[in-house]
Amino acid sequence: MAQFLNFKGDYNGLSEKKASDNLNMYGNNIFTETEDKSFKAYHYLLDPTAVLLLISGLLQIFTLSQYVTGIMCIIMAIAQTVTLCVICQKNNENIRNRTLSAKMKYRVVRDGILQLIPAAGLVPDDIIIVQGGEIVPADAHILEYVGLTVDESRFTGDNTPVQKHDGADPKATGLKKSCIYAGTRVLNGSAVARVVATGEDTYRARQGEKHGKAADPNFSRYEKTCVKLRLPLAVAAILLCVIGTLSQILTGKTDNVTGVIVSACGWLICMFMPFVELYIRMYNMNFVRRAELKGAVIKNLTVPEKLNSLSVLVIDKSAVVAPNTLEVAGIYSKDTDLMTTVTVLACDKDEPTLAEQAFLLNAALGGTDVATVKRNELTAQFPYNDADRIGGNIYNMGGTHLVCVKGAVEKVTGLCNMSPEEMFRITARAAALAKRGLEVWTVAYYIIPEGEEIPKSLYAVQYNYMGLVSFMNATRDMIPLALQGCKRAGVRLVLTSSDSPETASSMGKKIGLSDAGMISGDEIAESTVTGEPLDYKKAEIFCRVNAAQRVDIIEKLKEAGETVATVGYSDSDYDLVAHADLGITSLENTTGSVYEASGLIVRDDNFSSVVEMIKEARQLHRNIKRCIFILLSTLIAFACTSLADMITGYGIITPMLAAVLTAAVIPLCCTGFRNVKSDIKGNMTPSGFISQGKPDKKFFIRSAVCGLICGAISALFLTLAGGVMSAQQVSSVMLTLLTVMTGAMCLVVTDKRTGAFKNGAIPKYMTVTAAVTSVTSILLPYIPFINSLFGFAVPNPLASIVAVLAGVALPAGLQIKKYLNK
Repeated sequence: MAQFLNFKGDYNGLSEKKASDNLNMYGNNIFTETEDKSFKAYHYLLDPTAVLLLISGLLQIFTLSQYVTGIMCIIMAIAQTVTLCVICQKNNENIRNRTLSAKMKYRVVRDGILQLIPAAGLVPDDIIIVQGGEIVPADAHILEYVGLTVDESRFTGDNTPVQKHDGADPKATGLKKSCIYAGTRVLNGSAVARVVATGEDTYRARQGEKHGKAADPNFSRYEKTCVKLRLPLAVAAILLCVIGTLSQILTGKTDNVTGVIVSACGWLICMFMPFVELYIRMYNMNFVRRAELKGAVIKNLTVPEKLNSLSVLVIDKSAVVAPNTLEVAGIYSKDTDLMTTVTVLACDKDEPTLAEQAFLLNAALGGTDVATVKRNELTAQFPYNDADRIGGNIYNMGGTHLVCVKGAVEKVTGLCNMSPEEMFRITARAAALAKRGLEVWTVAYYIIPEGEEIPKSLYAVQYNYMGLVSFMNATRDMIPLALQGCKRAGVRLVLTSSDSPETASSMGKKIGLSDAGMISGDEIAESTVTGEPLDYKKAEIFCRVNAAQRVDIIEKLKEAGETVATVGYSDSDYDLVAHADLGITSLENTTGSVYEASGLIVRDDNFSSVVEMIKEARQLHRNIKRCIFILLSTLIAFACTSLADMITGYGIITPMLAAVLTAAVIPLCCTGFRNVKSDIKGNMTPSGFISQGKPDKKFFIRSAVCGLICGAISALFLTLAGGVMSAQQVSSVMLTLLTVMTGAMCLVVTDKRTGAFKNGAIPKYMTVTAAVTSVTSILLPYIPFINSLFGFAVPNPLASIVAVLAGVALPAGLQIKKYLNK
């Protein structure tokens, strides 16, 4: 038997064998299954390129007696299938491992050892330990507890914390005080509990919260779009090739039906849309690996897309101020000693806020015996909260009850016995302090006359004004610089604060925000009642807002079409993080519930880490667009070339040539943008396609125009060369032309600026890939025996030179345009 943490009981828990048996019996502790939309390895067994190569290879061997090229086509088909299956399997395995490693793990006692186990692995009779800030992973009966309170509002609709206890509730119906339930949130305290129900047997599932399968979090919007486009594009390609094949046979251009079918296989390979989603997933996985090297955790592959489309980042005051820098700036009272004593008594005795801690420390350093003052009998306690903006205590001071209160200036002064002139003077002084960026308290007291009942609310009595206390807080040094990074990335920063308008405005201006259009919590509350709309899209600062209003701000911004992320660290930020499109927290400073609700977990609570992730994701988005640009333009160019081959009937686009281009050249070039960083220092707007489904028409038009120009060049070259050289020779120089063209286009689109080679904007991998593929395509037709394996023949060297020049024509023109636009 073993004791754990500060609990008194001895707990051994289940054995590993018994836990395994229970897991087989009850199943995984999964409330909602997740759809798996990822492509599996077996999907690639029917890869169109591989199937067409196999068909053409068999036809060449058994009907045309072209054994060498036929066998090579079959080998290429097998190699294509195996390569795709291996890459797919490796990607899926990496995603699965990262998803499991990012899951929240819970403390479970098994074999007398405290272990960390994902929620899905919990079984009935497991002994679990939960504490404040965590989401309860399963229904469990409390064995031992320390000050345990739980938020069960998801079931009851009541946000009031529920006090829990051990033992039994024989007469209780519904939710029991001696049990904790899956999906609820532990607010305070800790407990040891025995799991009684998991998965579909939990109270949560029985209440009908289950809603089928959840969407696959690793299936990005780009991938969904590519999958939808594949079928119509494939149908169009097949129809075009069928028409081309029939036209050649019916018009009498050829009587070799088998040869035309083999050529049609080559045309189809050129026209089929490649597995774009595989490239997109590879780019996303590369982003995840880069983030891990910087100490961040990416929960799933939709996180990069959410960062790409991010338009508003909501942060609280706690993300702006430097940690542990809050200190008392001044005490303004006619009797400083009495003022200090009253303020100490007004502070929360059990869990003081940061401001209360700062004042208590200041009082102790000033000579006040804080411990002695606090030894007085506490009669009633009213903790400070953002909603009421007032807090205090009632103490028994040697038989006399004293009510001590502190809070927002307008709240406390309104409860004090003072003239309007004095109230105006105090309010004006507090406003002047707040404009300097100071947080201001008003402190007051009331002596309860003998025989009068103890008030049940701080609003039930009229106080004697005592004075003001101001606090100063240094902002984090990197915030203004990080704000500039947000602006370059097209992200609007929004600050929420419970402070007064003056304090919030001063703090916002320090970090570069404008108070024009500032909205207060009172205005939000009034708008809720009257229905009068507020302009949330223009406001950069929200003041005097409570936790519920912060959630309302996020919802209103989302309704306005914004993609919203928020940064949260404490348990009070859970609702905020859960309602945002993307929740962000830090590994150094977070709670279990916030970690569970967040999609991005950065290394520390340094705000610049968040901005760095946004910029990296924006760069990823542009690199994916570069990849798609090359895929679309080459697909159009190859289609145009195939159409020219159909019309002329030369039979130049062979399955082998098409396979080399689509299975080797394009993949090598399209994966070369992974480490491009040329856009990070520039302005990068959010993706409207990801956030609102709005396609970038200019992007697709540019891709189509470039593809058509490249296609026109290659089609003209094929037509002219086909009249003076053999089909095998033209096929050889077409390999050179299309390979050089693809590599050169990749180099040109890597950076919009001139001098990309000089400033190192083009990665070495891209440069080497373009050079090696181009040189190989030029030399391959001249290598004896090897060229015949691919169905090539030695071309005229002059034809190869012209092919190179034709291949670099459009890329060179685009590069010249850069210099002219400079």
